[in-house]
Amino acid sequence: MKKIICVILAVLTAVLSCSCSRFNAPIGLYLPPPDGGMTVRFLNVSQGDCTLIESGDEFMLVDSGEYDYIESVINTMKLCGVEKLTYIVATHPHSDHVGGMRKVVNTFDTGSFITTELDSDAYYWTELLELLDDKEISRIDAEAGKTYKLGDAEFTILAPLGSGYKEENNYSVTIMIRCGNAKFLLTGDAERESEYEMLSAREALEADVYKCGHHGASHSSTAAFLREVNPVYAVVSCAKHNSYGHPSQETLDRLSLLGTKVYRTDILGNIIAVTDGKTITISGEAKADSSTYTVGEKNTVPSALDLVGNVKSKRFHDPICSSAKEINEKNRISFTSRQEALDQGYTPCLQCQP
Repeated sequence: MKKIICVILAVLTAVLSCSCSRFNAPIGLYLPPPDGGMTVRFLNVSQGDCTLIESGDEFMLVDSGEYDYIESVINTMKLCGVEKLTYIVATHPHSDHVGGMRKVVNTFDTGSFITTELDSDAYYWTELLELLDDKEISRIDAEAGKTYKLGDAEFTILAPLGSGYKEENNYSVTIMIRCGNAKFLLTGDAERESEYEMLSAREALEADVYKCGHHGASHSSTAAFLREVNPVYAVVSCAKHNSYGHPSQETLDRLSLLGTKVYRTDILGNIIAVTDGKTITISGEAKADSSTYTVGEKNTVPSALDLVGNVKSKRFHDPICSSAKEINEKNRISFTSRQEALDQGYTPCLQCQP
């Protein structure tokens, strides 16, 4: 009760002292989750990533966005009642994910700092690691299979599973967060190589809410991966009219085939998902677009997302690949998993790399 009163007072203070845009912010952005539940806040940091998770009296921050947006992030965290972060997860040392992390560490007490083993000589990263040492904050190298408690929730590290990646994004720390029966999957900037490793490892990937890898880029959120995740909701963190074209039309098409409802920070601003472990309510800040889902009532994966094989060429394709659409019906075969296609001797299309 004391915490709720303090948060309400903080919100009222912010409303009186901030610009008019604050009046449009949903009160759920600041209030704590229900008893035994969890709130996941996907904060709008333009072309970057930043997610604040709260359960019980504990908080975890996954990435911080660029330095230019960190004041807004920190102000939001304070309004949410953050005094200490039980965990910080830095998915990988790219500035759009960790550029503002030093200021976070300087502002809030931190229990443990979980990150990838990927090294970087970027100044914002080396200075961050020095700060962690100065403050004697425990640094944990992400290890797939490890599970950590966070209030009434828990999270498990799923990736990275390998090393020697040519693309640094594949070193991204991927986590599955569970609260009751509700599951949230956050993949950082993980691309198809990391996704396929998780599939090969037979990881339990099904989730209700999925934060799209690499801001919705075409080389993440592959059809094979989405089949296993089968999310009811997908969140894309990206900037308006960004030069990368995120989210890609290919990713949006795959999610459409799956029947997944997409929430985007470039359209909705901050996105808030609240769960009691049995239901999930998700909403955006800038536009009234709220939805509630009872966990366990999702649809089965539609055949439209099946991988498509050509019995003559013995190649298989993403269902949205142009080559898949050209396959004659008599030469067409469907696969419900990537492994099924490989086991039957089919090789991936060089164009879509399914």
